[in-house]
Amino acid sequence: MLDLMIWPLDGADAVTAQSTRFIAAVGGAVMTGWGVMIWMLTPMMRTEPQAIRRVIGVAIGTWFVIDCAGSFAAGVPLNILGNMVFLAIFGAALRLPGPLAKTTD
Repeated sequence: MLDLMIWPLDGADAVTAQSTRFIAAVGGAVMTGWGVMIWMLTPMMRTEPQAIRRVIGVAIGTWFVIDCAGSFAAGVPLNILGNMVFLAIFGAALRLPGPLAKTTD
């Protein structure tokens, strides 16, 4: 993936195997924590949908700005395109009523 993001596409290692494992471990931990936080907030969507959407939206916006700025600063602007795809998916999910929407029983 790094070779796709850091041109030219030459198969050269941009980082060491150790630093790649470290980046994957830290990134995986951050994303897992973020996922657990969102998962734990979803039950509150029934009672406080706007507040929860705002919390999740601010978290997603913060990720997007920092990740894109860091990608640009690191000379990997192609990652911004991938971030835009994820931002669109997250944005669409926040706008959908989903399975936790209030129902009229």
